[in-house]
Amino acid sequence: MQSYSRCGLYVAQTQIRNPKTNRELPFNGLFSSLPIPKGACLGLYEGTIVEDVDLDDGQFKVPSGEHYVVMGSDFVIIPQKRPDGSVDPVRFPLAMINEPPPTQSANAFFYEWPYMEDVHPSAARKRELVSAVAVHAARDIPANTEIYVNYGKHYSRKHYPRWAKPPGAEAKPLRRELLERPVHLLSR
Repeated sequence: MQSYSRCGLYVAQTQIRNPKTNRELPFNGLFSSLPIPKGACLGLYEGTIVEDVDLDDGQFKVPSGEHYVVMGSDFVIIPQKRPDGSVDPVRFPLAMINEPPPTQSANAFFYEWPYMEDVHPSAARKRELVSAVAVHAARDIPANTEIYVNYGKHYSRKHYPRWAKPPGAEAKPLRRELLERPVHLLSR
């Protein structure tokens, strides 16, 4: 299976800690063994695409227990789960990206790429519309730094502990012309 994520990404114990006990939290986060330049594409968020959902009216309800959901303009992406209910971090590394703790801000953001030519190098119909969400660096990210993304206003945080609400600030998205297109990940 071809990788749709940047070289050097790895999953490890999150650096987020419970501020009251200073204990590690029992989940993973996403890191990069290499520095990531501002605007770089970390990869495409992969999974099952559910299209034609109306997110502004709140009509799409995320199924109970689904915490790895990314929302586009009128679709959501949900990575497949293993039989034990977990998401495979090797197959879906971008699903391991956490929201920043309340005292920090995100260093990456989601960007919806609308055209096939931006996503796939051998697309026959370049201007064909696609449902694709990529993760991009909002600023230079040093090697071995945890990558954080704010999941947006429609994301349910009911499973978060009280101290983690609200999460840290969103990263300011960059202008499209400053972004590395996801197609570059596939043409290397």
